[in-house]
Amino acid sequence: DYIDHLIRQQIELCHFTGNTAVLQPMIRQFQTRWQKYALDLFEISPDVVLAIRQIARNLSNIQLRLPENISVMVRREDPDRNSPGEWTTVQSGGPLQLPSGSYLIRVGYPDGREIFLPVEIKPGQRMEWDLRSLPVLPDGFVLVKGGAFQARSAGGQNTPLRYLPDFFIQKYEVTIGDYLEFWRQLKCVKLKNLYRAVYREAGELGNFLWDENGVLYPEFRKDMPIFGIAGPAAEAYCQYRSEKTGLRHRLPTQLEWEKAACGTDGRRYVWGNLKKEDAAFTMDHPSRKEKLFAAPVGSFPKDRSVYGIWDMAGNLREMVRNPDDSGSIYRLMGGSYQLKHSQSTTFHLGSTNNGVRDAGFRCVIEIPQKADETTL
Repeated sequence: DYIDHLIRQQIELCHFTGNTAVLQPMIRQFQTRWQKYALDLFEISPDVVLAIRQIARNLSNIQLRLPENISVMVRREDPDRNSPGEWTTVQSGGPLQLPSGSYLIRVGYPDGREIFLPVEIKPGQRMEWDLRSLPVLPDGFVLVKGGAFQARSAGGQNTPLRYLPDFFIQKYEVTIGDYLEFWRQLKCVKLKNLYRAVYREAGELGNFLWDENGVLYPEFRKDMPIFGIAGPAAEAYCQYRSEKTGLRHRLPTQLEWEKAACGTDGRRYVWGNLKKEDAAFTMDHPSRKEKLFAAPVGSFPKDRSVYGIWDMAGNLREMVRNPDDSGSIYRLMGGSYQLKHSQSTTFHLGSTNNGVRDAGFRCVIEIPQKADETTL
């Protein structure tokens, strides 16, 4: 029992801290010093013996519990490779035995909707996901499955693993068209003036994106992301969407935004760890000279996170708000068309106390702890 308990603790500690290099020496010790306990251990705890064998072979197990008629595909998603691996179809709901590394699991539903599950698996690790009863997926949102992920500090260093529950986040940044719908229904003239989007040039008081009647000026389009509004205006939009849909909308927290951008393996950019200066709309992009403002949402296919979320590395920086934040300062995450490619990392952090020309936002929807009976 002592050896069983010791091995369990060591395996769990290595997985929790990410220090999997310790596992192989532990296995060698088991194969030599503790070999005489092997048969007893197998009778007491066959799952620990299985974990030991998998560690020795650098394998792990993932168990998916899914509804019927669901397709499941998996591919290697190593952030240090130039391109992802090929998709492989797996038996729905069956256990996946995979070598350790980063993977992306794609779950397809009969109505065409998909969810993506990035996972970094360690040798001997066992994971189980029950997806048989998920809350309804709101239009325009993707699911970020709860669990651990590798966060980074503002300087890019790895920090201890962070844990978040499930949440929904918008696939695209809130567009000018979306925001205009909210702005036009405002009855208070003071609020309409306060929440009207403005862009500023050096030495100018400011220019608006639309006139007093909500008619866009020619240089702007409804499918461009909204910018030039302050944090309170973004939160007012979230409140409007909450009242309209009955689902609580709010700005993402810093950690929610980071996980949505980097997946679970702490990648430097949404596509991996390698620089790709043509992947996102930043100052260094070849098309930057042709555009005075942000591009329409979803214009850069490579700027898409493993969850299927667009424009987190470029286009606009995005406002986030932590529960303990207060005052007029809002944090900004990601890169933009006014920043260099080196600032388009998943952990880049800035701030603003007013509307700026290269900052927008997207909404998060909280998922109640007790999900409804309706499923995807």
